[in-house]
Amino acid sequence: FTFNSLPKKQLFGFLHGFMNYWPYEVESNETEEAVWSPDRGYKNKSKFENRPWRTAGGRNSHDVSFELFLNTEDFDHTCHSEGHGFWVSVHSPAELPSDSHPMTFVSTDQLSEIKVIPEIKKTKEELRKWDPKVRGCYFEDERPLLFFNYYTEKNCYLECESQTSLSRCGCVPFYLPRIREKPVCGPANQECYKQVIGNIAKSLDPDTSNCDCLPSCFETEYKISVAKFPKEFSFSSV
Repeated sequence: FTFNSLPKKQLFGFLHGFMNYWPYEVESNETEEAVWSPDRGYKNKSKFENRPWRTAGGRNSHDVSFELFLNTEDFDHTCHSEGHGFWVSVHSPAELPSDSHPMTFVSTDQLSEIKVIPEIKKTKEELRKWDPKVRGCYFEDERPLLFFNYYTEKNCYLECESQTSLSRCGCVPFYLPRIREKPVCGPANQECYKQVIGNIAKSLDPDTSNCDCLPSCFETEYKISVAKFPKEFSFSSV
C-alpha cells in the first residue's frame, strides 16, 4: 500500500511491466494534472487538494491519522518475528516505498505516533553551468531515467539494480521496475539477484560506477521519530 504518492502515470515514464504490480493507492485519481515535482515544488496554480497532499503546519492539529486493520487469518508467524503489525516507510511522493527509506514497525496492539522531520537540500541555479560530477548532483532534467519521470538518486539506483540484474542474471526481481517483455526472476535466480543488489548497495559491484547515480540537486530526505503507547492510552489521563 502507498499513500500520497504521485499518480502512477505521473511517476512512471511509460507503461512498463511493473505497472501490473503497482501498490494500491488511497484516493487514486489518474486524471490529475501534474502540479508538483521534486525540483520545482508546487505550481502557482496548484490547489490544496492536488496530490501530493501537503500539510498546513507542523502542529498536532495538522497531523494525519490512520487506522490499520490486519486480517489475522492470513498472518503467517514464520514470516515475521515482530508480531502482528505493519512496516511503515516514509518516502518522497516521486519514489517507490522501499527499505532504503526510514522505516518503523507499527504493532496492532499499540498506538504509534510518527513524527516526520524533512531535510531539504537545495542547489543554486547558478551552479547549473558546472559539470554534474564536479557539482556532485543532478538537476531534474540532466539525467533522464528509463522508468521514472523524475530523477532522484533512489530512483536511479532502482533502475541500475533492475538493469544489472537483467544483464547478470537474465531476469528482474518482481519488485523492481522492468520492461514488460523481460522475465521475472524465480527461486532459481534468487541468489544471483540478491548478490547483484547487495554488491550495488555496498558499491562493490564494478557496474556500480556505470549506474551514474548522484544525489538530486533539490533533495528532500525524511527522518522519523517514533513514540509508542498502549492501545488504551489517553493523554487526558496523564
